[in-house]
Formats: sequence, structure tokens, C-alpha cells
Amino acid sequence: MTPDPKRRKSHRHLEMVAGVTMISLSAVWVKLVHVGPTTIGFYRMLFGALLLLLIVLFKRARLWYGWQPFLLGIILGLLFACDLTVWHRSILAVGPGLATVLGNFQVFILAAFGILVLRERPSWKALAAIPMAMVGLVLIVGPRWQIVDATYKLGILFGLATACFYASYVLVLKKLLSRPDAPPPLLNVTVSTFATAVAIGLIALLQGESFAIPDTQSLLILI
Repeated sequence: MTPDPKRRKSHRHLEMVAGVTMISLSAVWVKLVHVGPTTIGFYRMLFGALLLLLIVLFKRARLWYGWQPFLLGIILGLLFACDLTVWHRSILAVGPGLATVLGNFQVFILAAFGILVLRERPSWKALAAIPMAMVGLVLIVGPRWQIVDATYKLGILFGLATACFYASYVLVLKKLLSRPDAPPPLLNVTVSTFATAVAIGLIALLQGESFAIPDTQSLLILI
């Protein structure tokens, strides 16, 4: 029997809503976990990578597509490790709301990159959105800049760094997916997630953060 197109579309919408909901709440969960910001990223990636690996093995799909796609997957993991490391610090410094807003500036960084580097022809909406976003950032941050402490200022810079790292992640991912020998998306995500977990784990070791999970609440949220 051929699947109903309307039902398939409805399922895709539900999956999208579920994904957006989980991503939107991730900043809140970071505030509720009683471990260091880098360790949070390590466990999030480790548990996710193990689950993805189980799915890949269950499907018995092809695992090797050559060194170049593999190395691009590693680069994706390193960029995402940097992204999570600075974002979690931004969340703890300025709160989940502003940290998420700052991280989402990656949209405007990508638009500017397309215009200035790739010579793409932007729509009038894109041309209007970029300066409006800059003005919005100044209005959010500017009036309080002189009265907030150094930790808050650093949190804002971490939030903007999050946007830069994630924009770089998207550009490398686009490069990988455009290759004729590109692995399936599930395998790409699995490789990059393991790379992210390893990189964040090393960062946590260098920073001297503990890997201990102190309570059940933290464990459940991390899972």
C-alpha cells in the first residue's frame, strides 16, 4: 500500500515541531543541571552519539565512505564542540533567553557570508533583515553595557561566538552534503557527534572540570 502523502506530511510536521521544542528547551535544561558547562556538553553529545550508533548498527548500513568525508565529519564535530562550549557559558552568564537569541544570529552571519563571499544575490528581505538584526542587538545589549559586570559582558561575547561557530558548522555541513560521495545524513551526524563528545571531553579535562554527575535530576536531564 502506498503511504498517504498527507499523512507523511503530517508526520514530518510533527517531527519538526518535536525537534524545535527539544532544541528550544535545551538552554533551560543547561540551567537545571548541576555540573560544569563543558561537562554538560560532553554528556549531551556522548549519550546522543551512543544512541545514534545503535541506530546505525541496527540498520546495517554502509559505514565507510572514504577519508575526506570522514575528516569533514570530524571538522563538523570540532566546530560543534566549540559551539556548545561557548553557548553553555553564555547561558550561565546571561540566561537561556538572551543566550539563545545571540546564538541565533548565525542566520545573519550566513546571509552576510552568502552576499560577501559567495556573491549570492540577496532578496530585499535579507538586505533589510541584516541591519535590523544589528540594530536589535544594540538595543538589547547597548543600554546595559556600562552597568553590567564582566561576567555578563563575557556571556554576551560567548553568545556571539556561538553564532560564529554554528554558522561555520552549517557551511562545512553544506560542503560535505554537496559531495558526490557524501555519506547518509544519519552517518554524518553519528561521526560528528562522536567527534564533538571527544573534543568537549578533552576541553573539560584541560579546564579541570569534574565528570561526576551529582544527582538523579542532572542524570535524567542529560539523558
